Amino acid sequence: MIQKLALVAATLTAALVLAGGLALAGFGNTQSGAADMQVVDQVVAPVDVPAPPEPTVQVDTIYLTPVEKPQEITVTKVKVATRQGGEQENEGGDD
Repeated sequence: MIQKLALVAATLTAALVLAGGLALAGFGNTQSGAADMQVVDQVVAPVDVPAPPEPTVQVDTIYLTPVEKPQEITVTKVKVATRQGGEQENEGGDD
């Protein structure tokens, strides 16, 4: 039961620290509403904005070597002759 109480206390403390940090950073609930806003009736003339200059394009040439055709490799199996006993020297046998 005491663990649950400690968990609730830690959760409330973390929430209060988070709310305080957000309030200090300016993310809190502010009382500014429509009363603080001013409406300005001013006609603004359109401004001619010059077009941005065209970017220069530099083309790089990349030289690649042609792909070589894969070579065909033929493997032939050769049967190795065994001794008369049928046991190879490296097989162990009766040491």
